Amino acid sequence: MAKSAEIGNVYAIKTKIGYGLFQVVQNDEVGIDVVRVLKPTIEDVGQFSPELLQETERYFIKFTVRAALNKKLIIFIGKYTVPSSVKVPKKYRMLDVVPHRNIRNWYIVDAKTNRMKLVSRIDKKFLSLSCDAVWNDTFLIERIEEGWTLEDWK
Repeated sequence: MAKSAEIGNVYAIKTKIGYGLFQVVQNDEVGIDVVRVLKPTIEDVGQFSPELLQETERYFIKFTVRAALNKKLIIFIGKYTVPSSVKVPKKYRMLDVVPHRNIRNWYIVDAKTNRMKLVSRIDKKFLSLSCDAVWNDTFLIERIEEGWTLEDWK
């Protein structure tokens, strides 16, 4: 069993519709990992096939893999090479909502510098940008069960 979140490690998380899969593609020094959430879900972890890694991911998220492992919230599948076609995002998007004032501000965030640029709305060119937030296991499970996509997030 993996005790760390090494690049290439693949994990499964149980949902109501089967197991969601994700692969670690980047680590940082504070324990927040960038993972690519894979499109298919599988009924049983024994159904995992490395060919699934060749498919385009649903999205990238920031996730605390080590914490989830320590709490036994995820299952280690194995260590596989990250496909060369996979590119860790250079930019993300973030939504800041102030409900009592009916304000929705979108920001484009540079992954390297963490600089944010305010944009008035999310155009088509920004729809493919993943979320600049750390997700927990519950949120990830809900999103997988809903079939949520980046295009849904407007």
